[in-house]
Amino acid sequence: MNNDGIVVKYENLEYKEAIMHAYHVLSLYGRTKKHLQKLFPDPSDSEIEWLRLRTKMHEMIIAQHLRFTLVVLQQAETTDTVPEPIGRGIVEEAANGAKEEEKPVAAS
Repeated sequence: MNNDGIVVKYENLEYKEAIMHAYHVLSLYGRTKKHLQKLFPDPSDSEIEWLRLRTKMHEMIIAQHLRFTLVVLQQAETTDTVPEPIGRGIVEEAANGAKEEEKPVAAS
């Protein structure tokens, strides 16, 4: 879609639904941009390259460049397991390694 909300191309979606998503995506993207500018006054820190939104039904990836906004809408994976945070194992290993090194050595 262009940045005025006019849908240029859509696939696997009815036109009315594509228009609805376009309206809401531009609103969400604009509000997110405005909120980040309030949080980070420096323009280089408040720049958005892409936005990822995940719900129970869909996953949406939004990227805005010059005059166009690309929106990818896909069905979210249905998994019952909660993914483990990235890097958690490394932190635990480092903590365990540090504990082993801190063991007192008996003086003879």
